[in-house]
Order: sequence, then C-alpha cells, then structure tokens
Amino acid sequence: MRNRVFVKLLAVQAAGIVVAGLTFELLFRNSPIKNWALHGRVLLTCAVALLFAVVTAIVAARSVESRLARLVAAAREIRQGRLAARIADSSSDEIGMLAAALNKTADIVERRFAELRTSQHQLETLLNSMQDAVIAVGADDRVLWANHAMERLAPQRVRLSQAIVESVRDPDFLRVVHDASNSKQVVTDRATSILAGRTFDVTAAPMPGGGVVAVLHDLTETERVEKTRRDFIANVSHELRTPLTSIQGFTETLLDLNHGSESSRDFLEIIRKNAMRMSRLTEDLLALARVESGEQRFDPQPVSCGDLLREAVQSFSEIARAQGIEIVLDCEGASRVNA
Repeated sequence: MRNRVFVKLLAVQAAGIVVAGLTFELLFRNSPIKNWALHGRVLLTCAVALLFAVVTAIVAARSVESRLARLVAAAREIRQGRLAARIADSSSDEIGMLAAALNKTADIVERRFAELRTSQHQLETLLNSMQDAVIAVGADDRVLWANHAMERLAPQRVRLSQAIVESVRDPDFLRVVHDASNSKQVVTDRATSILAGRTFDVTAAPMPGGGVVAVLHDLTETERVEKTRRDFIANVSHELRTPLTSIQGFTETLLDLNHGSESSRDFLEIIRKNAMRMSRLTEDLLALARVESGEQRFDPQPVSCGDLLREAVQSFSEIARAQGIEIVLDCEGASRVNA
C-alpha cells in the first residue's frame, strides 16, 4: 500500500516539475538571447525541486499509509466481533471523514447487538421460568436450544447440537416434530414414552428460518384429577340410585293406597316426580362419566318439549302458589326434538 501511495504522490509532483522544466526549456531555445548561467540555475532548481518532491512524497505516503492501516485494522476487529474498536482520527480530510463514518457505524452496530443480547437474555429467562418443557430443533434434526424444564426431563440426554432422536426417544414426539417441519403447520398430539408413567401434550410449530420449536405440557396430574372426578361422579351416582328408587317406590305405593286428602296426594305426586327427576339426573351423571371415559355412545331419542315444560311447571306449582304467583303454560303444538 505504501509503495502505491508513494508512486502516485511522486508521479503527481514530478509531473509538475517536468512540465515546468520543459516549458522553460522551450522558452530558452526560442529566445534570441542565450543565458547559459540562468539555464544552469533553472536546471539545478528543477533537480532540487525533484529531490524535495521525492522526500515529501515519502513523508506523505507514510502518513497516508499509517492512517489507512488504522482504518483497515479497526475494520478487521469489527468484522471479528470486537465492536468496541474505534479509529483515533479527527482530521477533516477524506480519510478523517471515512474514519468518522466507520466509528459511527461501529457505534450503531454495537448498540444493536447490545439490544439483541438483552432481548435474547429476556427471552431465555422467560422460557426458563416456564413449567412446560421447550426445545428447539434445527432443520438438520439437531437440538438448538432447550429450557431448564426440558433439561430436567432428560438431564443425561439433552445436549446442544445432538440429534433429536438421541435426546428424546419417543416415537409420538418425533412424529409431531417431523410433521410440523414437513407441513409447516402447528401439530399437536400426546406422547407417553418420554418418561415412564407420565403423559405429555406436545405442540410443535415451525420456525421461520427452518426447524421446529416444541412445547411439552405434562398432563399426568391433570389426567389423574380428571379420573378421580369421574370415579367420584360414578360412585356418587350409584350410591344415589338406591335411595331414589326407594323414595319413588314408597311414594307410588302411597298413591296407590288412595289415602289422605287431595292436597296430600298432590304432595306425594310432587315427591314422586322429583324422585324420578333426580333419578334421571343420576343417570345423566353416569352417562357423562361414560362419555368422558369414551365408553358412552349417543343414541338420540324423540322428546316432547311440551311434556318437559309441563313437568317443570308442575314441580314448581306449589311454591308459586305459596308466593301468590300463577304460572300459565301454553305449549300446544310443541314440537318433538331428538335429545
């Protein structure tokens, strides 16, 4: 670089000296008066000027080379990631302006990288604080990142840059990841072989740059609670069926004996109908438990809306009468529905 700068500076200055010397030589030859002493002094002056041009070219070349070398060194440091590198050049010439522009660019890049690192740290903190396990898989099916919950699930297997099939050996999980990667859509399914006795809900979503991020939600406790609830409903329903059947049977027996006043018979009828209603609710609870367990098959039957309305009104007729309320029901022509 120094040789090129030196040659260019020397060529410019030498060209000026040569042009001046040639001009004087032409004037001297065409002049009718030949002053050889003056001619010699001019030639000596040109020689001295040429020597001075060489010296100044060398000094200027070294100065320019040094400044350009600092520019190149700073640019290399920035390229290698050392964003704190700056150029100490406050001159107002073109090289100084270039140094100022490079320093400004380095300031902007350093600030952007700092913001990016802060955002990345915040995201990692957020993901690591999650109870759900999160793992990112690259397009080459290797682990890119995993949060603390995922590392706790498989502490001896989850390693960065390791093949996902070696980290999570569950066929359902691997199928969800591959389906999301191939279809470029969110895929959800369950996995039961990641840990013995535990069930996970796996949701995998494709990443814009390729690869997949998967979230594993532990359903073991939820399913246990749901099973306990279903068993409780089924047990309670079975326990209620016997006393309700007894109440309904005794009430029907009292009605068949035809004893007591009309109001007593009305009360007995209300008791019987409410017992029947409670029995149906008990059957519904049992059916709901079977539906949640996957054992129930729906068989819709025609139901009269008018009959249901009349039963409801009759159930509350005594309460309404005691409050001075008259319930009027008009359900003529009510349709039947499948329910």
